[in-house]
Amino acid sequence: MPIDTDDAAWQEGEAVERIHEQVMDFLRDHPGEAFTEREIADAVLDTNWETAHERERLRRDIGEEAYERRYEEGDLPGEDREPLADSINTVYVGLALSRLLDLDLIEWRAVDADALDLPYDWDRVEVYTVK
Repeated sequence: MPIDTDDAAWQEGEAVERIHEQVMDFLRDHPGEAFTEREIADAVLDTNWETAHERERLRRDIGEEAYERRYEEGDLPGEDREPLADSINTVYVGLALSRLLDLDLIEWRAVDADALDLPYDWDRVEVYTVK
């Protein structure tokens, strides 16, 4: 059932900051630095991509068989996290970044992935900064 905007529930309701505003605030607070979409999501929506990266580093370091064994035993970093939720929230950050790019408030570059500490064999990674 809808709420009438004249009702106290609406009038006294708390305005919610939009994700693109949170992203913009974060980037403004870090001038001179460029961040990946995942780093921004970790900062503004409390995702935990660093733990996902830690798990991938572990997989690389101990090998697939030992990693699978630890997975089955529930002995991996971030077992309490829901990776699907982090992925969905990161999509929202991506949409916010697109909006900010369209408004010409931020800029992005595809940089050599070796410049970042990521556990993947990616060649290039997009990073974002405030203009």
